[in-house]
Amino acid sequence: MPAQAEMPGAPAAASPTGPLLVTQQLENGLQLEFEDLSNRYYGDYHRVCISIYCRLAEDGHKGRHLFTSLEKMAVAGGELAAVKQQLMEQFDQRQRSYLARPDFPCRFLAARRLAGGQRGY
Repeated sequence: MPAQAEMPGAPAAASPTGPLLVTQQLENGLQLEFEDLSNRYYGDYHRVCISIYCRLAEDGHKGRHLFTSLEKMAVAGGELAAVKQQLMEQFDQRQRSYLARPDFPCRFLAARRLAGGQRGY
């Protein structure tokens, strides 16, 4: 579940609530921020949660919008770094071509306007 009950596509808090793992700049001007919101929930078991935010060149990279969150439960402490890396690599393999499309930023903004900023894309 996204941090603080944010919905995908909704404007996010002005500053990150967790450490940024990676920031990527795509060819179409889209900037992706991978924020670590993982926590320990029992003994040495952790919930890995990486929220992915996007900033659009069309609005001067000022607005920060939640795109999606990646989660995995019951991760042992010794596996945290590897699991985080694996989740980010899987996201990159599956979503990068879609996000890097030249028309993605405009379509994302248009969908947000249609939804009134209340829902995802």
